[in-house]
Amino acid sequence: MPVVNKTILINCIGILVDGQVMRQCYRHNMSQVMSARYGQSPDFWQTVDQKIVADWASYHADLNFSGDDGIIDMYEALFRTTRALFTIGNVPEPEKPEITALANELIATPCDNSVILPDSNNSLSQLTEKGYRVGVFAHLLETHLKAITTSLKMIDHHIGADTVSHYEHDQTYFLKVASYLKTPPEQITVITRHATTAQSASQAGLKSILVEQFSALSIDSLEN
Repeated sequence: MPVVNKTILINCIGILVDGQVMRQCYRHNMSQVMSARYGQSPDFWQTVDQKIVADWASYHADLNFSGDDGIIDMYEALFRTTRALFTIGNVPEPEKPEITALANELIATPCDNSVILPDSNNSLSQLTEKGYRVGVFAHLLETHLKAITTSLKMIDHHIGADTVSHYEHDQTYFLKVASYLKTPPEQITVITRHATTAQSASQAGLKSILVEQFSALSIDSLEN
């Protein structure tokens, strides 16, 4: 019998999406856009991005995603790493509004199903067949989260840090998520690989399940 008013909320990276392949998807999409718009070859832009990733911490050293201005800092980080494509590539830098628009465009460019981990589609289909609403969350902006899960058509909710104006997956975050979903916390089950995330969800009154991979989850056990 179908489940009524129950939501499964999945910690996306590592359960549904391969984090390393996700970056490769971004790099491929970015290199195509940059080559067509600003010249140089796609390989050139991929090499530039590799250099940015190698020095990733320096672009974020003075930012605090967990602070009061965490979401602003996330957008600032996105701007900095996109601007670095031009500075490291020694390509004439456009004005700030163009870089900002480009940064948002690049993270919103959809990925194909190569980023999706095995069994994700099958497991999600089983959940929707049983009547669950399915949501995903991650330490990403909502547009980026939607882009990496484009091929998973059965997802009802994409909850980025900016969706609920909160970065850390702590108790406050999950209370905000429940409010955003307009669903009582006890009717939401969080699936995650991280013990601290599961603990925070439980503290907020949500149910939580720790799994290493989605295929290890017993769908039938959710109804107990």
